[in-house]
Amino acid sequence: QEYGTLIIAGPRSRDVLQHLTNSDLSNDAFPWLSYQPLQLAGIDVRALRVNFVGELGWEMHVATQDHLALYDALCDAGQAYGIKDFGMYAMESMRLEKSYRAWKVELDHEYSPLRSGLHRFVDLDKPEFIGKASLQLEAENALEDVFITLELEEQAVDARINASDALYGCPIEIDGKIVGYTTSGGYGHRIEKSIALGYIQTSHATAGNSVNIQVLGTLRPATVVAESPYDPQNTALKS
Repeated sequence: QEYGTLIIAGPRSRDVLQHLTNSDLSNDAFPWLSYQPLQLAGIDVRALRVNFVGELGWEMHVATQDHLALYDALCDAGQAYGIKDFGMYAMESMRLEKSYRAWKVELDHEYSPLRSGLHRFVDLDKPEFIGKASLQLEAENALEDVFITLELEEQAVDARINASDALYGCPIEIDGKIVGYTTSGGYGHRIEKSIALGYIQTSHATAGNSVNIQVLGTLRPATVVAESPYDPQNTALKS
């Protein structure tokens, strides 16, 4: 059977879904990062309380033939809450604000969990697993570069540069020397700042460090910041 996915996110997403099911969607009954089978508007759904935008929300995996019916039911139930569609550009902006890595840009076979800052999801004390020996060796040695989040600063020299965000592959420089590169970039509308994700030499990866990013051939100042500049405590996700 073929499945597709619908995502609902936002502070009223629980209220919308609760109109369509008798299941308890409270934090106690359906906590963050958990899965449950649900019936929504009489449709069987595999629901995960996760999303890529950093808000309260659910992923709903549903049989392809039921996709449109579930979408219509969500729209009808959400009218009272001002529900709206959002697209990939909006999702991209929000995932940057949460420092969420994306496959094929921040994550691929070249980036280990240690380089990409996902070591908290790897237990090297577990019994043997594929890749364990390589990860142990990597953990015992200094990493050459690591994942970072950057906030770009405005510069008055050229207003056009202020309106341009970093893209994939922009060089990151310190004192004229390339020390890394960006993997994604865009404007974070919730925090009202231009953001970039990327990899930088480990010695320069400390939050607060200043760098320059080549944007449209012009160096734009930026600052290394802690992960998840939007809602770093995940309050919205856990609400």
